[in-house]
Amino acid sequence: VEIGEGRIAGPGPGEGAVEVVVAPQRLYARPAVPGLGKGSPVRLGCRPAEVRLAAGGSVPVGYQRLELGVRKAHREGSFWRLEGTTPLNLPLRIPQRLWDGGPRRQLAVGIASCDLLLWPA
Repeated sequence: VEIGEGRIAGPGPGEGAVEVVVAPQRLYARPAVPGLGKGSPVRLGCRPAEVRLAAGGSVPVGYQRLELGVRKAHREGSFWRLEGTTPLNLPLRIPQRLWDGGPRRQLAVGIASCDLLLWPA
């Protein structure tokens, strides 16, 4: 799922990782194709299953914390599918018991750098 656009700022921590500027944030991701260097405009993507709700506001080691402003929420069986902006359009699927269904709520989410992929814009 494409979740936003940014620009590569330079190398990131870890093998193959780069730092990406997605105003106003800086994230770490890995290129899905070779040849993307500093200054390259990129599209960011991840699988919805890779985005995690930050329990108590904290994320596991190796995850990046992002604030998600919920824009849409709808039920899918025993789960809620949430869509929002961070400024990324991150999708999130969480159990019903973890969401009260209210609109415009802020949540902290986490995504691992290795799960955030980049393609040329």
